[in-house]
Amino acid sequence: MKRVFVFQDFKSQKFWSVDVQGTDVVVNYGKLGTEGQTQVKNYPTVEEAEKAADKLIAEKTKKGYVETAEETAREMKVESKKYTLSYD
Repeated sequence: MKRVFVFQDFKSQKFWSVDVQGTDVVVNYGKLGTEGQTQVKNYPTVEEAEKAADKLIAEKTKKGYVETAEETAREMKVESKKYTLSYD
């Protein structure tokens, strides 16, 4: 099941998602408003892939990422394209 996380502070707006597909862990990340980059890593077993995904999720939440619904993240991407941040 795909899980989506976002991180927003004064300087950045980022997303990160992880999806375990059999023995593959698919990670997509980048700035809100972009398609981001995708990485795929293969593991010998489904259990090892799930364990690796859980470890990645723990790392991201420790850094301040918050889980959100995939639809919400898509809406945030659209909204971030409409507005630019100004630090003036």
